[in-house]
Amino acid sequence: MKNMIIFDLDGTLWDTADATYKIVNDYLKENGYPFQVSREVIVDNMGYEFDTCAERYFPTLKEKEAKELLAKIYEREGELIEDGLVMGKVFPHVSEIIAKLSKKYILCIVSNCSNDFYIENFIQEANVSDYITDYVAASNFFISKAEAMRKVKDKYKAEKIIYVGDTLKDQVSAVDAGGTFVYAKYGFGDNLVSKYSIHDVTELPSLASYIFEE
Repeated sequence: MKNMIIFDLDGTLWDTADATYKIVNDYLKENGYPFQVSREVIVDNMGYEFDTCAERYFPTLKEKEAKELLAKIYEREGELIEDGLVMGKVFPHVSEIIAKLSKKYILCIVSNCSNDFYIENFIQEANVSDYITDYVAASNFFISKAEAMRKVKDKYKAEKIIYVGDTLKDQVSAVDAGGTFVYAKYGFGDNLVSKYSIHDVTELPSLASYIFEE
């Protein structure tokens, strides 16, 4: 029975803030909406569920209208990815560290994104398809990150799990799933109080060994 490392995506493995900011605001401008969404709001809501993003992106709209608008923007995002858009910049050393970790652990990605192609876009850009065992776009199944973590843990009968993320939401989800949280300090989140943290992804292999051996 192997142990499992689960990764958050945005802010942990790559940075998609610039692309997301452009896609959201280009769509709003092209379709005559009288407002824009600031980059700060985009960054602050990276990794949150679809409903939360809709509410915070478009606070002046009614709930149904906000959700319908964000769904259309995500649809546009998917079209752009199909046309060759790369959504994010992979953080330094991520690809090599994922390859290294895959020799000892089951590796999965759990993101709050609402579609698989977003995660697949990262996997292709980072060239890690041979190392990532599985992935879950939690909002696509209308489940929480914690539920998605439990899902992959049970599926692969992992003994212990580590969840690597960069926000308070990630930390809470990891605890709810019965895992150990590792705070990626280089990501989008504020300063969190966490027992385990990394300043660079290259620190993860030695930390994971220590955690799993405790």
